[in-house]
Amino acid sequence: MYIGVIKMDLKRIKNNVPQQLWKQINWGAVENEIQNCYSNYGPLSLFIPRIYQLEITNFCNLKCNMCPYKKMTRKKQHMKFKLYKKIIDKDLYYKQAIELHLFGESTLHPEVAKMVKYAKNKGHIVGIATNATALTKEKSRSLLDAGLDNIVLALDGATKTTYEELRCGANFEIVKDNIKTFLKLKKAGNYNTYSVLQIIKMPKTKKEINNFKKEWQPFLRNGLDELRIKKLFDSLGGNVNPEIPVPNYKNRLPCTELWYGSAVLSNGDVVPCGRDYDGKKRFGNLNKQSLIEIFNSEKYYKFRLSHLTNNYKHNDLCRPCKEWDLINLRHVPILSCNLLKGDNTRYGQIVGDPKFKYKKKGIKK
Repeated sequence: MYIGVIKMDLKRIKNNVPQQLWKQINWGAVENEIQNCYSNYGPLSLFIPRIYQLEITNFCNLKCNMCPYKKMTRKKQHMKFKLYKKIIDKDLYYKQAIELHLFGESTLHPEVAKMVKYAKNKGHIVGIATNATALTKEKSRSLLDAGLDNIVLALDGATKTTYEELRCGANFEIVKDNIKTFLKLKKAGNYNTYSVLQIIKMPKTKKEINNFKKEWQPFLRNGLDELRIKKLFDSLGGNVNPEIPVPNYKNRLPCTELWYGSAVLSNGDVVPCGRDYDGKKRFGNLNKQSLIEIFNSEKYYKFRLSHLTNNYKHNDLCRPCKEWDLINLRHVPILSCNLLKGDNTRYGQIVGDPKFKYKKKGIKK
């Protein structure tokens, strides 16, 4: 019954993979993983849980228009290194890609470089996204030296007026200087950190996309690996961007997030996805429990069951969400780790499917 949806998911994934990488991917294996996702649906997950996003801090120095941060009521805090170490040592069950951000500015954490290095020493692939406001020369060098695999530098605007209207509290000139300094250090030190400069395509930015590309394209040979124009497809569970349409499927499908992994908040709370900005659905805490214990708990069981039975009456987190049909690349293990590094050729690091064989020819576009 899901054949049409599987084909749609595969098309959506291709649309989110840089076109120059298409021929390097075994798309048949990707389709098999999507099929397995749907065939394995049940109240208990058959997958070993991953941590999609590990929020090392929920402090942020901005109040951006496209973020519900200003609505957040939970306590602001940095994750303690003791908890972080426990999570890396005991709750990541295999080497994987992990993002050290969620609803905070990761570079504000005083031990962010130490955290990156610790996870790297355990063999994981580590990425962060940053507004670059606090990305000083010293911070940049420490992250590069720590072995950071991936960084997304968010710059939503090609003009000072647009940028500062969207990124409330930021200084356009300072952020641009910070980004250029990071790229200069990366190139000079011959670091391998895959660096993405990203602008979200929104009503206020779409007229500036061409100028954005024109200004930053010269840096593609000077430390920058990718210029990313991100479509605004996410309403963060109905909390922002209300114009995002509801999917037009006849029947609502269960959200794939619940079967693959979780997000972890700065205090150790485990929540079902990165849209739970205020920790409404807390299934447990990693200070006291293991991830796999929480992932297969009665609370999680009942939560999945509500999706399987299409019963959202008492599910105030998922009921207003419009993103349940989205397929994120993190749901496909044979893609997620290498795409975080921007390099699918490093197939020796692929996790989740030991039988996967890399094929150079892939499939036709």
